[in-house]
Amino acid sequence: MKRICGFLWWLVSCVSLLASAYAAEPSFPDRPLRIAVPFALGGGSDFVARVLSVRMVDVLEQNAIVDTRLE
Repeated sequence: MKRICGFLWWLVSCVSLLASAYAAEPSFPDRPLRIAVPFALGGGSDFVARVLSVRMVDVLEQNAIVDTRLE
């Protein structure tokens, strides 16, 4: 009896793991990523953000937009 309960517990665990993997959102992120830079164009922070956005495009296979906001 103990073996059957153990096997059933293992089976239910595997099925729930597969169901959660199937239900996960496959299209993350579904719109371009935005990197907000609160400093002036051409500065060090802007340069780092632009280099980072190129790397993010390569790794995540998703567009990245560097948005400089001076408010």
